[in-house]
Amino acid sequence: MDNTTIGIYDFNAAPYALGDVATWIENVAITAEESQSRSTEIFIITGPDQKRRDQSFIDLENYHHHFGDLFPVFLFTPNLSKIHIYDGSHRLFGMVQLFQLLKQRKNGNDIVHTWPSVNDTIRKKWVYSSHSRINSFYNKNRYIPRLSISPEFSGMYEYPITQIINDKTIISVNIRQRKNYPDYRNTSGDTAHLLRDASIQEWYDFFAYNEINNPDCLFLILGGYSEWDNKLFRFNNVIIPRTKGMNLYDEIALLLNSDMFCGSSSGFAQIATFSTVPYIITNMQPRAVNDALIPFGSPRYPFALDNQYLFWEREKTDQLINQFERVLKSIRT
Repeated sequence: MDNTTIGIYDFNAAPYALGDVATWIENVAITAEESQSRSTEIFIITGPDQKRRDQSFIDLENYHHHFGDLFPVFLFTPNLSKIHIYDGSHRLFGMVQLFQLLKQRKNGNDIVHTWPSVNDTIRKKWVYSSHSRINSFYNKNRYIPRLSISPEFSGMYEYPITQIINDKTIISVNIRQRKNYPDYRNTSGDTAHLLRDASIQEWYDFFAYNEINNPDCLFLILGGYSEWDNKLFRFNNVIIPRTKGMNLYDEIALLLNSDMFCGSSSGFAQIATFSTVPYIITNMQPRAVNDALIPFGSPRYPFALDNQYLFWEREKTDQLINQFERVLKSIRT
C-alpha cells in the first residue's frame, strides 16, 4: 500500500507563471509532508479551454509554447515520482482522466491525498497564489519544505560555465522587464504587469559598483531573452546563462546553488522564497498583502530564514548596494 500525494495544476484555472507554479509546488510539498507521503505525482491539464483575462495573449495556437517553456519548474517538486500531462483544449476530458487516475490508485488500495482538492479543481475554487496553508504549516511546525534539486533529475543539471564560476561568490539575479515581451506589449489595455518591472539603469549602476568593489562576485542574469539587453555584456562580472545554451531548469538549479539571489518580485523570486538561499527581493507589490498574508512593508515572510529580506520600494542604486553589502557581509562571516 502506497501513501501518495497527487498535485493537480489546471492551466484553465491558474496562469502560465513561474511564481504561481512555485507557490503551487510548495503547497503540494506541504500536503505531502502533512500526510507523510512517500512519493508525489503531479497531474497537469494544459489548455486553455478559454482565454484568461490576465493572459489573453495565450490561446489555442500558442499555449504549447508557453507550457514547454514553463514545464521544467515542475521537476523541482519534492519526492516527485510521476508526471501525468493531459494536453488538450477541452478541460472536461482532462477531468475524466484525473478521475480515472484516482480510481486506479484507490482500487490498488493506495492512500491518495490531493492538492488542490478534486472538488476545488473542478470548480476552479483554489487560490493558486495564496500562502495561507504555507504560513499555517510553518506556525505549527516552525519549518516548511524547501525547494532543492531532486536527486532523480540532478543529471539534467550541467555546468557549461563551471570553470568561470569556480572560486566566485555566485549571485543569481532576475531583473523583471515585461515591457520588452512582444506578447505583453500586444495585450490590449493590460498595463498592470508593467508596475512590477525593475528600474534597469539602477541595476546597471549596481553591477558597475560591484565590478570595482566586489570583484569576487559573479552575477548570473536569469530570465528570458526579453529581460536583458546587450548593455549587460559590457560588465565583466555578469554572465547570462541563456547565452550559454542553458534553459529554465538550469537557471533554477543555478539559483538553488547560488550564494545569494537578488531581484524583482517575480517568478524567480518565488523560487528563492521557498529555498534556503539568502535573498533580497525588491519592488514587492501591494497584492502580496493578500497573497502572502503579511503586512504592507513587512521586511520578511513569516517562514523566512536568516538573510532573506523583502523590500517594497522600486530599485535605487544606493539602496541596492546597502542591502547587498549587508547580506554579503553576513554570508561571508
